[in-house]
Amino acid sequence: MRIGVNLLPFRQQLAGTGRFTQNILKQLAEIDKANTYFLFLTKASATHFSIPQENFFPIICYFSPTRRFLRIGWEQLILPWQLLYYRIDLLFTPSVAIPFWVPCPTVTVIHDMIPFQRTVTKYSKIRSVYVQIATSWAIKKSTAIIAVSQNTKQEIIKYCRVPATKVFVSLEGVNSRYRKIDSLSLLAQAREKYNLPERYILFVGTLEPGKNLTRLLEAFCQLKQENRLPHKLVVVGGYGWGKDLKLLDAGRGSIRLRRFNFADEIIFTGYVPEEDLPFLYNAAELFVFPSLYEGFGLPVLEAMACGTPVIASNLSSLPEIVGDAGLLINPYDINEIAAAMAKVLNDKDLQTELINKGLKRVQEFSWRKSAEVIFNTFKIVGGKNQ
Repeated sequence: MRIGVNLLPFRQQLAGTGRFTQNILKQLAEIDKANTYFLFLTKASATHFSIPQENFFPIICYFSPTRRFLRIGWEQLILPWQLLYYRIDLLFTPSVAIPFWVPCPTVTVIHDMIPFQRTVTKYSKIRSVYVQIATSWAIKKSTAIIAVSQNTKQEIIKYCRVPATKVFVSLEGVNSRYRKIDSLSLLAQAREKYNLPERYILFVGTLEPGKNLTRLLEAFCQLKQENRLPHKLVVVGGYGWGKDLKLLDAGRGSIRLRRFNFADEIIFTGYVPEEDLPFLYNAAELFVFPSLYEGFGLPVLEAMACGTPVIASNLSSLPEIVGDAGLLINPYDINEIAAAMAKVLNDKDLQTELINKGLKRVQEFSWRKSAEVIFNTFKIVGGKNQ
């Protein structure tokens, strides 16, 4: 088969969906030597998806992915004709959006159903409407759907009323770079590079309302008031959108952060490239992820793989991913978040228990297994089309 891969939405800085795609393509390159892959992408993201295999061909589309309307226009009007020109037999879209007209069967990855949630916001109102329409269209018109968790699969079936047999679950994995690092000198270099304290609590994620950062900051301040702990809070991630979060621009010394009594104890690193993230996880004493909604929740697995105790939200897919290897909290309850952080930081035995359980739990997830599910889906869809 000649398989087209729509990588047009990805930018120079990869977030969760981009990292998912990067790992899946690397594994497909190892698994599949028979099919030919045509990667439709922009120059900005080309280095992230450079795969030195004879059956992988990059097709550079010359527009800036930061110009959203240009990207949508190219995706809807030009990409279908490219699929015809390159005689593509199947289109794989790892980031939801597919053209309204596609000249071949499609396999589409749905990472979450957040546009359908009434209590959680990830996008602006206009973008939320667009994403909901695009997601509904992709789910209904795709030949097969890949969901990244059982929770996401059940929501796809619930909101879009598609048969369960159309949806295949491909759980995410953990890159091998996420592991315990014993070198104190390497950890010290990471601390110096990002101006990190000796002891800290870590959050990793795109800074947007659904990540629940404001409540985390309030819980951290409460933790500092009620416990004499030396830890600071390190927030890692680039800015997504949201008025409240833009006001928390501590990296520029924003006075708006002063309403949190311990503003000096909160460090915003901004975007951190993936090659540096394992060092930040390893140097942290605790990882806290109070997200209001996740389709999967990859950062909790990355933290576990690095031997860092995890506290996570008890909503959406996170209980499915965390299992009993972390403390689950109500992300709307600031007192509960603060109490959980205090409990872990003040109990060495609990820390050891969570570390060991996390290292064991993470062994159940792998990118090879994820890619095999997707590869088998290609074969099923391709077989139906023959």
